[in-house]
Amino acid sequence: DALDPDRARLHANIDLLLAVADAATRERESGQAGLFGGDDSAQDDLRLREAAEWPRLERMAKERDNFGFYFSAHPVQQHWQVASANGARTYQSLMEGGASGEGRTQAVMAAMVENARKGQTRKGKDFIRADFSDHTGQFSAACFEESLVESFTRWSEDATCVLLMVELDSPSPDEPPRITVRGARPLDEVRGTARMLLTLDVHDVGALQELRLALAPGQAGHGEVLVRLRTGAEEEPMLRLGRDFALDGDLAELLSAVPGVDNVSLGVRRGIGNLRLVA
Repeated sequence: DALDPDRARLHANIDLLLAVADAATRERESGQAGLFGGDDSAQDDLRLREAAEWPRLERMAKERDNFGFYFSAHPVQQHWQVASANGARTYQSLMEGGASGEGRTQAVMAAMVENARKGQTRKGKDFIRADFSDHTGQFSAACFEESLVESFTRWSEDATCVLLMVELDSPSPDEPPRITVRGARPLDEVRGTARMLLTLDVHDVGALQELRLALAPGQAGHGEVLVRLRTGAEEEPMLRLGRDFALDGDLAELLSAVPGVDNVSLGVRRGIGNLRLVA
């Protein structure tokens, strides 16, 4: 990254870069002055051929394949808007908060399934112990729901990001809560089935046009978009663009970067408010 932040371009020119490095090494070892002969020897910038930039998911996958962990971001983060709207908390926050009160505490988490090992209870029933991670840490948890055993095996092979319904149990105040999975489903499915509400502020007509171009049709009634037009008036109008859009965390992230768009929020639609329609 210090050489060039565009990793795709560096990867596409790896043969050239290795050849130049090899030539520089030979010249230094031979003591000959040349292109790399010293501080007084000017060096033109290498002309690297251009390459399509890696999408974020591909960039992250290559980091994981080569180093065993992520530098740029964690895969769960692309789903976090939806996960959070469904009540998900991070591993770090749950561990710091502990299990409140006596007995067991229910919670929701969003995590990537990294590994899964099948076992059997003393009664001969199948269960799963799996390794998970989110952008705040890694953890292990058991799942004794037999209907999810095969699913977890498959999810671990595909490194699937899932929404977890968990139970926290603190055996003592000095130990972090133990996590037991009671339910799970892929976050892709959560994104597709939830009735979502996207709200945002728009400051100019150009930003409103960018918003219209970014929106795509989705399941009827499952994606409502409300826009507050920041006109500067005492009562600023609210515009409902529709209720049938495909909404997810990636779209929310994209819109957050659009000039003239602020306060992008994506959550579960709780109900229909009274809006004054504007032209």
